[in-house]
Amino acid sequence: DSVTLAFYIATDTAEQREQTHDIFKKLLAASQKKLAAGQRTRLQWNDGSVCCLMDQKGALLYCV
Repeated sequence: DSVTLAFYIATDTAEQREQTHDIFKKLLAASQKKLAAGQRTRLQWNDGSVCCLMDQKGALLYCV
């Protein structure tokens, strides 16, 4: 199972916040299959990128 423990989204509108949160929920779900323990990845997103790191035990995913 996956659950969000904490998040902070600094966007201008509620719609942007909701879209961003939805994307991160999808990242969390996909990370269980795509990332091994200790692995990191960088994904292009709009004009920037998202960096994700799976912890050494494969239990926690960190994204910025």
